[in-house]
Amino acid sequence: AEQAVPEVSAQQLLVEGAVGKLQPLEPDVASFHAVVHAHPLAGGANIGRRMARHYNVGLVDIQATVNELLSEAGVVPFQEEVPPEEEDGEPTMRVVPGKFQLDPACHPTDVALAFQEAFFPPPPPPEEGEEAPPAEEEGGEDEGPPPPRTVEIEEGWLTESLLERAVRRRLMDIDCVRGAVFTSLDVKELPDRAAVARSVKVALAGKSLWLVNVGHEATPPPEEEEE
Repeated sequence: AEQAVPEVSAQQLLVEGAVGKLQPLEPDVASFHAVVHAHPLAGGANIGRRMARHYNVGLVDIQATVNELLSEAGVVPFQEEVPPEEEDGEPTMRVVPGKFQLDPACHPTDVALAFQEAFFPPPPPPEEGEEAPPAEEEGGEDEGPPPPRTVEIEEGWLTESLLERAVRRRLMDIDCVRGAVFTSLDVKELPDRAAVARSVKVALAGKSLWLVNVGHEATPPPEEEEE
């Protein structure tokens, strides 16, 4: 026989086992926000997607949000040419870890501009009494476009405050106003999951945030029967 779902209070959420048991929200709950941290073998991001459908709220992938803002900011991984191993082969391109270049065609604003300036800060204004560098004269020799700006940066550029701004903008973009489920706390640019959770909490501006942690335990092998 199917087990009855236990009654829960208006601000209580239970997720049990590897697949989860979702409890209904009561009508007086104005909004619902949750961060799901689920083991891949326990369902991973699918747990968050299921919760968002169940409660009819928005779905936010924090890593995808960061990736989209980097693209909008024009910050792309730097690629270098690798000579062919054989004489008649063609050169290939490979990504240089920790090195990025700026797409000059991108002119971001707001949060995307802040992402860009985390890698490529704007030049400082000239000091008092110092003249700005003269503009290039027209009609000179065409030397072609200048090389793209590059920077080597390993980690530490994504701060809690910058991630909070990114999450806040994403929440403004989604259609669901009742709430949102964040599919994971894993962001490769900010490995500290507690910092990611704090950024989400600040972005919600005082709204309640539930942390749903779904673990996984391997099934022990069956014990061999003694003869």
